[in-house]
Amino acid sequence: MTQDSGAITISIVIPAYKGDRFIAELVTQIEKLRKRWEALGLDLLITEAIFVLDAPVDASAEVLRKLSTDQSWLRLVELSRNYGQHSATVAGILYSSGDWLVTLDEDLQHHPLQIETLLKKACSKGADVVYALPTGSVHGGGYRDRLSSLAKFIIARLSGNRFVQSFNSFRLIRGDIARAASSICAQYTYFDVALTWFTENIATVELDISDDRYKTQKRSGYHFWALVQHAKRLILTSDFRILRVTTTLAGIGFLMATGYGAWVLYIKLFTDSLIEAAGWTSLMLVFLAFGSVSVFIMSLIVEILHMSMLQLQGKPTFFVVNRSSDSKLVQEVGKLRGQCRF
Repeated sequence: MTQDSGAITISIVIPAYKGDRFIAELVTQIEKLRKRWEALGLDLLITEAIFVLDAPVDASAEVLRKLSTDQSWLRLVELSRNYGQHSATVAGILYSSGDWLVTLDEDLQHHPLQIETLLKKACSKGADVVYALPTGSVHGGGYRDRLSSLAKFIIARLSGNRFVQSFNSFRLIRGDIARAASSICAQYTYFDVALTWFTENIATVELDISDDRYKTQKRSGYHFWALVQHAKRLILTSDFRILRVTTTLAGIGFLMATGYGAWVLYIKLFTDSLIEAAGWTSLMLVFLAFGSVSVFIMSLIVEILHMSMLQLQGKPTFFVVNRSSDSKLVQEVGKLRGQCRF
């Protein structure tokens, strides 16, 4: 983090895969934002825009190399092969140095000027992470929007993680938290879930977000299989509380079997009542008791395996964060009031 006497630095991370038609305009808009803050005399400085070359299939690399010769703040990180947007974002974050970090897409569906709105929300809520929440349908109400919303809804309910439905690739993150979360990300670690391991000071702000490339060309950086892999990563990283519920229910079932067996034994020994279907009661007791024990043991094993997997993925015991420059950020963002265009 910067000291109170210095400027608050911001890094921007953008994965580049198939956006040669948009990158030049995106760089132009980032430069406009940098000059805007400079003209307002703010101690907010975008020190770097890190484009992660994820083995682009178009001319993105050539466009960026040409632009980087004129823009000293534009940095390129080239991956050895295509790893996907998620991994490219994590890689870019690890190469960043800003006090705060913004991740956005290459195709201008996330406008750089909207970063001001994210900063204002971070200040007003004292948040470590701010997600952009689309006000409408990003992809025109197609299957992508519906499947994504449904998957997040189900996983949020099963895991008990109330932030799942807020996850979005347009986010503002405190720099040290972003880099800490990125540093422990394994192949199947979902970055946004990892962020919740380091902080729960998470806020959202509604923004007008639209994927015009998908709406006009019906093309997107994510094909269906990539969406499936994305959901798989989210499931594997989430801490499913339903496993604990299953274990608890199995224990309750065993207690019920024990109580029922004691009641049947009492009837047999101390009352004149007859159990007409001989053997049926004993059979049901055996099924209920041993079935409950089996489910309990299986649930316990699955829960232990899941906890071990989360530990292997790097879920921390604790994390120390430095918020000493937050008062400076509030002061600088306060100068933007009435100036923000979004």
